[in-house]
Amino acid sequence: GVKYSNLANDKINSIEKFGFAKLPICIAKNPSSLSDDPKLLGRPTNFYINVKDIKINIFGGTKLDYDEVLDSLKKSKSYIHKYFRLDKYNYYCNSWLLSKEILKLVDEESNIAKFQSLFKISAGEECTDDILNHVYGISSVENYDVLSEETSLQRKIKDRLIKRKKFHLGCGKLKKMPVD
Repeated sequence: GVKYSNLANDKINSIEKFGFAKLPICIAKNPSSLSDDPKLLGRPTNFYINVKDIKINIFGGTKLDYDEVLDSLKKSKSYIHKYFRLDKYNYYCNSWLLSKEILKLVDEESNIAKFQSLFKISAGEECTDDILNHVYGISSVENYDVLSEETSLQRKIKDRLIKRKKFHLGCGKLKKMPVD
């Protein structure tokens, strides 16, 4: 069976309300078990999966393109007005892409730095798992020394993780809507 936290139920209701219920689903769980309990190894039976949280993300492997972000924000204005009849609203983004620690690792002309410049950012919760998922395509790793170094960002993140330095989500509010 499945048990949902109050937070997960609230997010499910919002996702359905806003018409996103048919998006593809990716489940993050313990890699050693069908369950979410690391003590139930293999293929256990008669267990519950506890859903603690739900997030809508850009698909893994998708390149962050600053111009596409701007275009998407501009298009969203008419979409939000059409489907939600709203003219005044704020955009919020909670993402590893807004991490202040990540900003220190990238060039100021990078798409990540440009993306961050769109938001007023405050630090959120620790997000190493999100970075492992989105940058390396894995859910967890016991030894950071085995992380790949195919890109300069991967090398810099790996170095920081080996030194046991943490990353935090950036919680951002869009400063202003891009103009056409």
